[in-house]
Order: sequence, then structure tokens, then C-alpha cells
Amino acid sequence: SLGSQQVADAQPFRESRKETGILKIDEIRGLKEAELGRKAEELRRERFQLRVQQTTGQLEKPNRLREIRRTLARIETAKSETRHSAAAKGKK
Repeated sequence: SLGSQQVADAQPFRESRKETGILKIDEIRGLKEAELGRKAEELRRERFQLRVQQTTGQLEKPNRLREIRRTLARIETAKSETRHSAAAKGKK
């Protein structure tokens, strides 16, 4: 039908989660500590650049700030879980 063809045509314009740096919690939990640190630093730098753009009125994708904030929170949550599980293993 015509409706499904329009959806199929629109798909290539959408960026994938990998391209935008949005990670789900399961993907984050699969990363090593060093990778988590690198990813968090990369996102913090991007967030800074976006904040500068926002201040100067040049921000094109305001939702990107929200995505970055949430992904950083997921990374910090995964780090915390790792620390807590390591501490629990150490007590036994």
C-alpha cells in the first residue's frame, strides 16, 4: 500500500542510535570501564558545544541535549552498579 511505501522511503533520513551516540542501558552495561569513561567524556564535550550553540541561538537540535543528559545518566548508573557489585563480592 502507499502508506507503507512512504514509511519505507522516510527511513534512510533517520539517524541510527549508533550514529547519534544514544545508548540503551543494556548496551552500556556491556562496555568496559575505560570505554564508559571515554564515551562519557565524549558526550560531555558535545554537551558543552551544544550549550554554547544554545546560548548563541544557533542550536538546531535542542532534543540532543536531553538525549545526552539521559545517556550520561545511564553511564553513571552502570558505573555505580559495577562498583556496588564489586563491593558486594569483596564482602563475601
